[in-house]
Amino acid sequence: MTKQMPTVEEFFDDLAQSAAYNRYLAYWYSMKPEDHRTFFLRFVFAFASVNTPWERNVMMFNALRHLDWQNNPALLYMRLVESGAGMYRGRAKNMWSFCTDYWRDPDWYAKQPGEAWVEYRRRLVEAIPGLGRTKVSFTLEMSYPATEVVCLDRHMVRLYKKNHECSQKEYERFEAHWVRTAKHAGVLPGIARMLYWDQNQGYKDSRYWSEVLEASYV
Repeated sequence: MTKQMPTVEEFFDDLAQSAAYNRYLAYWYSMKPEDHRTFFLRFVFAFASVNTPWERNVMMFNALRHLDWQNNPALLYMRLVESGAGMYRGRAKNMWSFCTDYWRDPDWYAKQPGEAWVEYRRRLVEAIPGLGRTKVSFTLEMSYPATEVVCLDRHMVRLYKKNHECSQKEYERFEAHWVRTAKHAGVLPGIARMLYWDQNQGYKDSRYWSEVLEASYV
């Protein structure tokens, strides 16, 4: 019998026993945010990743990570321009809106007891302008190693179809398949997704982009 999606399922074969997966697991648990500021910075990184290659993503985050702009929207705009990543006005507007809302009640942005992962994501997507389902999922992957929502960007969607255009129904179906396959393999869906994405870029760990999120940097 032909596998439904062999490229995905083959990736998960023996993943739980792989040194790479266990290294990722330890690394991302060590990176779990322990305070409001660190969690806020994961959202900032996600904003910087919108329609942006990872190199520019890191450059933009480096321009923003000291948070000297938190009380100054003009300085936020200047930092974005300095980063050279484009879409300055839209990014500045959305990030400023998020920043002011987040710091009014940062606890609201955390996952609540008994809240399903998909409902948590939906709540954030509805509250945060400019991120959307994919980038909110990315934020949760960087923040909650055990998350059961995953960032299906165009590279991931191509595992499931020939082009990267993806409707909401397709996203939910592909995500459900990824999560189900990960659970069957005994691994965490978000950790596995990051591992696949990094390998697809030709890297053996996440630190070529995630190093700027480490405590020594932020």
